[in-house]
Amino acid sequence: MSSAEAGALAWAAAARRRLDPVCRSLLSPSAASLGAALEDLGAAQEALEALRSACREGRAEEGGAVRATLEQMRRQARLIAALLEHAAGWHREWARLLGALSSGYTAQGEPASPTPGPSWSLEG
Repeated sequence: MSSAEAGALAWAAAARRRLDPVCRSLLSPSAASLGAALEDLGAAQEALEALRSACREGRAEEGGAVRATLEQMRRQARLIAALLEHAAGWHREWARLLGALSSGYTAQGEPASPTPGPSWSLEG
């Protein structure tokens, strides 16, 4: 393995390592876990952008090990997309339940949207 390929593999592996905690965070779709997942996704994106830039500039080359790592990341990305969709659905259903408990139902029998609480507006 050439040093250029080893460098590319290091960037790809760094990006892939950031996706593992994202998957774990999304198993419990709380606001805190979603925030942590966003940080890790951002770090993975930065590592992939560094890899792409290095490949364009000839400082890194994509070999078989790099392609295998990128394929693993593609599979993880599909899993993350499914987990995010699940988290969105979970929060959507909680909002519907909250609406039904706090605001009742609409004339069509659907849970009402939660009514916003009082707010203040100041001009000065």
